[in-house]
Amino acid sequence: MMAVSCFGGTCSVQRVACPLNSQVEFEQHLSAAEAALDRHSSGPFFLGDFSHVDLMFMPALERFAANIPFVRGMKIRGNLDYPLLDDWFEAMDAKPSYQAVNVATDSIENFLAGCGSDSLSSWASLQTLTSR
Repeated sequence: MMAVSCFGGTCSVQRVACPLNSQVEFEQHLSAAEAALDRHSSGPFFLGDFSHVDLMFMPALERFAANIPFVRGMKIRGNLDYPLLDDWFEAMDAKPSYQAVNVATDSIENFLAGCGSDSLSSWASLQTLTSR
């Protein structure tokens, strides 16, 4: 797994050891979230209607959706294996209150661009390494 670390205006890309089953476990957790969304057919949210449960899941799922494509080469939004999660993202995106606080999914690239020219080469390295 690749990790990007930034400190004091310097960014670097590092290979980080992770358990072999971490991808499987991550996908199992996504499947569990999908199953939880399936329990309430009355709406796209975890309890059918928008609730505190959605607020609790929102930061983690948004960060995963933004970061995992670059780190793991896997997308969460638009993934055919998780259609209810995709519906959840769309329903969240439609809420004006959510639009006011949501960070664009390209935030990693924007963040690295703000770290200086060395970070852009780190970004290119990250994209190359994660596409293998």
